[in-house]
Parts: sequence; C-alpha cells; structure tokens
Amino acid sequence: MKKIVNVLVVLLLSLAGTARAQFKFLPDVEYQAAFGSEIRLASGWTYSLSPVSVNEWSDMAGRSAANPYTADYDFKSMVDVVMVGVNRNILTVVSAYKYQVAVRIDYKVAKPLTGGYTTASENIVLLLSYHPDSLRQYNDLSVYKFSGAGEFTATITNIQRVDPVSGALSAVAPSAVAANFFIKTEIHAQRYDKKAMNLLAAACSLSVGNRNLNVSCYFHTSPTGDVSTGTTAYKPASYELEWTYVDDYKCNPATGEITYGFTSSPVTQVQYD
Repeated sequence: MKKIVNVLVVLLLSLAGTARAQFKFLPDVEYQAAFGSEIRLASGWTYSLSPVSVNEWSDMAGRSAANPYTADYDFKSMVDVVMVGVNRNILTVVSAYKYQVAVRIDYKVAKPLTGGYTTASENIVLLLSYHPDSLRQYNDLSVYKFSGAGEFTATITNIQRVDPVSGALSAVAPSAVAANFFIKTEIHAQRYDKKAMNLLAAACSLSVGNRNLNVSCYFHTSPTGDVSTGTTAYKPASYELEWTYVDDYKCNPATGEITYGFTSSPVTQVQYD
C-alpha cells in the first residue's frame, strides 16, 4: 500500500509540473457591432459604427521615432475583420431577402519608424442572404479580412436588395433594414513583449473594455530597483483571478474598518490572457 501511495504522489507532482509549463497565447479580441433595430433609427445613409482599436492603440499612436512602441512590444499578428450577418437570437419573423452591402473602411496604421500613424480608406461590397425556410440554402455570413490596422471604423454607405430572379438592385432605406441584420467589426491581436519578464511584478491593474477584463502589469526594473515607468504595461501570459462572495459584514462607522474575512472562502481560477 505504501508503494502505491508513493507512486501516486510522484505521478501527481509530475502532472502538476507539466500543467505549469503549458501556456495558451490567445489573441485579444476587440469589437463593435450594430443590429437592424439600431440601424433602423438612422435618418439616412451613412451609418457608422464606433471605432474599434487594440488596447495599446493610444500608446502606439502617441509614440515618436525616438521612442517606438516596438522597442517594448510588438504583435505576432493583427487581423482586422468586417462582417455582415444574420442574427439568429431574435424572435421576430423576417421575410426572405438578399442584400448587397456597401461598406467604407477608414483605418489607421501605426508607424514606429517615423512615429504617429497613417490613415487610409477603402470600399468593399459584401453579399448576404436569408430565408425563413430552414431547408432553403442562403448565405448568412459574409466576412472581409485585412491586417495591420490598429484602429478602424466601418461605415455602411448603402444597402441594396438583390432580386432573386432577375438580379436587379433596389435601394433599401435604413428604416427598412431587416430586423435580424447585423454588422460587426473586430481586431484580433497577438502581442508579445520584448522586455525581460523574469522580474517580480510590482503592480497589476484591471480595466474593462468591450465586456473584456484586461490585465496588465508593471515590473521592477531589477530585483531591488524602482518600478518601471512610462506608458508600457506588460501583458501576462496567464494570471490567477480570485474573488469571494460577500453575504454579510459589519463596518465600523468611526474607523471605516470592515470586520469581514475576505480570504476565508475565495474562489481561484487560472485565466489565460
């Protein structure tokens, strides 16, 4: 029995060591979206979504050639996406349609060698179709992908209905856009840091953006040195998120002291950034 227990302990320790070595470098995804019910309120074309940008955009755009962001971090990939599709999460009955959606993309690309950024625009056309008969074939999602833009805005400049027989086009007013129509913009960014990451974290901060919990950390410049300064906050590969449920506690009104033990029953969960 003792031998079996020893073997199990060694096996569990081996598995624990293996788990700690596994990292998931998942991309950060930022997005903006608009649905038919929102677009119908527009007085006319054009209809613009709010700009979508990577978390680091304000820092990237504000750097100079003497202090480029690429000295601190860069991106393995930065994929930009514009999509139009059919929203299946509504109960409204919608008639069959086929749309030709014209979209203008205004984007910004950071220029670390010269500082600042450049701007450009392009026009695209996306086709989308829907039919309430689930046995009929239709195209419920159309996607356009490009890369390199740290921030961009998508604007619907026109929607036209395509006749299923003749292929003739007819204008669709914003007020007549199908209730299950949507347009969405996304940026998928995989960032990596160029600074040494084996130093002790001095402080970490949390921020909420586009329903995501963003985690960034500042590090000591040396084991006994000062906290790193500037605008760069390094992104951790993984972190532990701990919280507790507070049911009842008392607060001393004179001192502001809270007598509840917040560490008595916390829930810990490992997250990958």
